[in-house]
Amino acid sequence: MVAIDTIQSRPSLLWADSADFILPKQETHRDGGLTLVELLVVIAIIAIIGGVGLPLIAQSMDNAHVRYAAQKITDTLRWSRETAIADDANVQFSANQGCAWQVTLNGVAVPEESMTAAQFQADFGQRPQCAFTGGDPLSFNPTGLVSGAYSVQVGGAKTTWTIQVSPTGTIQLGAS
Repeated sequence: MVAIDTIQSRPSLLWADSADFILPKQETHRDGGLTLVELLVVIAIIAIIGGVGLPLIAQSMDNAHVRYAAQKITDTLRWSRETAIADDANVQFSANQGCAWQVTLNGVAVPEESMTAAQFQADFGQRPQCAFTGGDPLSFNPTGLVSGAYSVQVGGAKTTWTIQVSPTGTIQLGAS
């Protein structure tokens, strides 16, 4: 036994000699894997990120379709003007119902530059809507000029792009 003055100086020790008073260390090592709580936390975090991220991804895809559709129309208008100048010809861009158009070179249809409503829907889906304003058909003469101003609005749920063709034949694409 320990002397009384030792016990008083260390009051936490009642049986300092006894080996069974000291508790053995517990093993904290575990083989790989996750506990149920850890797994539930990970699933909750993924659900929160998905709940916030999926609507943003859907909106982003919608905006991309609208932008790509507007760019396609802009490219076709630029091709029409460049071809009119290069071939010393008249090129017409005719808007059809919906977001469809036909391009003609000296009165002959150019299917590679034209777009049917079915093609447009296959390429861009249901979302983009088009509004063509100005003289229809839009005619580029051999000098690249057009008679009057022309514009196209391509819109989706949150984004609208405007394509403007000035009488000088300048074609501009911008968000509105």
